[in-house]
Amino acid sequence: MVDSPAWRLVKALDTLVSDDGNTIAIEGYPCRPAISAEHKAMIAAAAKKRSEAKAKQQMGVKHWIDDLPWQAANERLVSQPTVNIEGSSAATPAGRKDRAAASRRRQDRHAPGAG
Repeated sequence: MVDSPAWRLVKALDTLVSDDGNTIAIEGYPCRPAISAEHKAMIAAAAKKRSEAKAKQQMGVKHWIDDLPWQAANERLVSQPTVNIEGSSAATPAGRKDRAAASRRRQDRHAPGAG
């Protein structure tokens, strides 16, 4: 009988990323910048100091996006823009006139190189 702001939100969120969920699909969002040789060297040095197995265990994953090797996964992490959904909730309390206000979401965005 009433519109569902939660489903409208789900449809809107689906437009933010590619079908696999790993690439930003927002028009005009910053593109992935090239990584300089100096930055690659810094990432490689940092990756050698960290345990890949421990990182996977802490994140509860068995592999990185696209099965990337450890260093390439770290390069992707620091160089590619991200948009993440931290949480979502929806409620339609009795008597509430503004249903859209009952649906909320929080996004976390990161664009490399942006101050």
